[in-house]
Order: sequence, then C-alpha cells, then structure tokens
Amino acid sequence: MDIFKSTHTNNASPHFGIHYFEDTLHYRELDLLSWLPEMSSMDITWCTLLSDTERAIPENFIAGLIQAGISTNVRFNFTFKDIPSISEIAPLVQAYASWGVNSVQFFDRPNEKSSWMAADWTNQDMIGKYLDQLLPFIRLANDYGLKTILPPLQPGGSYWDTIFLRSLLTMIIDRGEENLFDQLILSVYAWTGKHSLNWGAGGSSNWPAARPYFSPPDVEDQRGFRIFDWYNEICRDVTGIELPVVLHHCGVPADPFLPHPILFSEDDQIACNKDIYNLIHPDVSQSENKILPLPSNILACNFWVLSATKEDAWCAQAWFNENGSPTSLGKAMQQRILTGIKSPQKRNSTSPAKRNIPAPPPVQQQVTVNRNKTAHVPKSNGKHALENYILLPTSDLSLSAFFLDAMNPYIKEFQPTFGFSTDEAKVAHQVILVGGEHTFEKSVYSELQKAGCIVRRITGDGTEIATILAER
Repeated sequence: MDIFKSTHTNNASPHFGIHYFEDTLHYRELDLLSWLPEMSSMDITWCTLLSDTERAIPENFIAGLIQAGISTNVRFNFTFKDIPSISEIAPLVQAYASWGVNSVQFFDRPNEKSSWMAADWTNQDMIGKYLDQLLPFIRLANDYGLKTILPPLQPGGSYWDTIFLRSLLTMIIDRGEENLFDQLILSVYAWTGKHSLNWGAGGSSNWPAARPYFSPPDVEDQRGFRIFDWYNEICRDVTGIELPVVLHHCGVPADPFLPHPILFSEDDQIACNKDIYNLIHPDVSQSENKILPLPSNILACNFWVLSATKEDAWCAQAWFNENGSPTSLGKAMQQRILTGIKSPQKRNSTSPAKRNIPAPPPVQQQVTVNRNKTAHVPKSNGKHALENYILLPTSDLSLSAFFLDAMNPYIKEFQPTFGFSTDEAKVAHQVILVGGEHTFEKSVYSELQKAGCIVRRITGDGTEIATILAER
C-alpha cells in the first residue's frame, strides 16, 4: 500500500487522523461496531493504534478500519529497559503487514532519560547505541514492506531533541545507511505549549537566538505546534531531503501522560482543535486567525484522543466518553467537520443504520506471542468449548450494530461470546442466530446442527429482542 496516497474515496483529507484508545483493551468486535461508524462519519482517514509485544491487535479490527478507508499505524511503545527480541516481535510485524497496516513505530521518546537504563544513558555513544537497537527493527519492517515511523522525541527533553535528531541523521549517513531514508517517516509531538499555532514558525532560520535548554524570553523555539518546521530544517540540512512527518497529539497543550496534565479551558481546547482541523482542510477553512499553512510533507495529523476511560488522566481531552457519547469537544468537532462534508448523505448521517459502513471480514484467529514461539488460538477438539454464542450477520454492519444495541442489557449482564464466524459458533452448545430467515444462508443453520449445536433464532425490533433474551 502506498501510504502517500489516499486510500479513501470520500471528501476527507488523506491526513486527518486520530489516536484510538491509549490501551490494548478496546479491540473487540463490539468496539469496532461502536467506533468505526463514529470515525467514518467524521471522515477520519488515519488511525494510530497501540500494540503490545505479546499479542497482535485482532485482524478483524484492523481489516474493518482498512475496509472503511482508514489507514492504520501501529505503535510499539517499548523502552530501552524492556526491548523485545526481533524473533519475538517478527510474527506480529509479519501479521500486521499481511493485514494491510501501512506503518509501524518502535520505541518512544529516545531522548528522555526515563527511557533508558542508567548505564546506557551515561554512555558517550548513546545515540549510536540507540541506532544499533533501532536498525534491526527498521529492517524487519522493511522486509515485510512496511514503513517505519521514527518515534517522536520529547520536545526539549533530557537530551535536547534538535541535537539528538541532527546527530541521529548524521550517524545514519556516516554508517552508509542512506538507503534507509526511503523507508523512514519522522514523527513529532505537536503540543502547542499553550502558544499560538504559529509559535516557532520557520525554525532556527527565523529564530537564530534560540538555544538548547535556554532561549531568551522573547525568542521562540521548537517547543510548540510547528516543531515540524525545525525538524524539516534539520532534515534538509543533513540529508538534503525532507522526510514525511506524522504529527501526534494534535490539539493539546502539553504531554497528556503527565500525572496532572496541563489542560486548556474548554473553549480554548475547542478553538485549538478547530484551528488545526482547518489547516488540514484549507478549502473549507472557517478560521479567522492568520495561521500559517502546513508544509506539503505532513503525512498525518493525529488528534488526541478518540476516547478514554474515566481512570485515564487525559479523559478530559477525549472526543468521546467511553460509552460512545460525544464530549463537548467531540460535539464541537462533529459540527465543524460535518459543515465541510458536502454530501447530503454524509451530512444527514446520524445513526449507524444510515451509514455506508462495510461489514467486517470473517473473524480470524488471533496471533499471539509468548517468549519462545508464535501461538494461535486453539481450535475446538469437537466438544462444546463455549456455552453460548451469538452469531451476528455479516451482510450489513449497520444491522449488526442495531442488534447489538438492542442486546446491550443482555450482553452487559451475561457477557456472552458473540461474533460473525460460523466456525467459531460451531464449538458452542447453544447458538443464537440474530436476524430474520433471509439473514443467513440455510447452510449455516444445517452446519451448526450437524456440529451438535442447539440453534435458536431471534429477530424483531429492539423491545422484542430485549424481551426474548430476558426470558432465556
């Protein structure tokens, strides 16, 4: 997949992205059914996902995003204190590549002291050691046709980020690894620092008095939204080219992972997010501020954050509550985004039943990794591995969303297994087919019976379905 080209066919900018939940707990089929319509209705075309190092994000989740025209970037945020081996991470990278993921990121904030063991941090050749650790992962990704996103540096940071970046790029050239530049994408944390979005524009050429670790009060530096201007300048100076750049954490003033994050007021948060959105949609810009346009090498603007749990320190910065209801920021952004979508069908799309969302592919076995080998979810030995299974229709995702909404009280109370796979359903004692007689092929019913399943069917409106399930 060429990630420099849009894979969608709607009116959205190819680089309007968002960070999904900052955990690995929201990749169930129900999560896909809940959040894919929201992302599609806003014409989001890039989604940044967090992966752990022992289990892959389910194929079904990634495939659902890609089928909806949403490019996916997977992040492995391990540090130098807990680096997995290449053999451990390779099955996950291979799986992600085969499922259509466009890019991967390894490590996070390598210029921060907290990312390193004490002995390594004091090593005089620390950047060389970092490159030694990074290169095998870049080559691994390249072997499977994936681009590598260089991890964002802490703006400023324990090891000043602009010095770190210049030294890293220089070292890549000194080692004769220039060919890597074709495989690399820069990334930055685009925190505003509570400055204007033009803060630091033009890089050191415009702000020659800026100095590492200290700048005079009236001098602007890279610690703002336009950090990419400073990185582009360094990249041109060292390599002679500009690399594509992905912006992370757009729309927040500072690191959201601080124990007590620095927050905008609600009005300022909405204004900042709208202004950045206007930058990536200049043809429908409504901003009255004189904000400089983005350079052409910005690949994606990832807004922070789609949703969060109540326990997350950054929950006040989310666009949606965990239950799916929009926050004040989410409502404002939905309204702003919909004004730029000219299609009447898109403008009036307010419920899952009205959205043209592709059905997810059949459920696939999930790739997991232990510390010795690759493993897969074991197949049934012919006995009933599950007590109950709710089989949802794949022909119409909006219909599945309707049924799931109707069954929500039952699901919350009994937590049944549900999905779209007939093969998975065969290992259950009782299978509930959701939908009318024409929702499933007749062969599905007979296959389940031959497998020894008790097969029941439910259909009707929301009230009827809830009543039927309550009687079971």
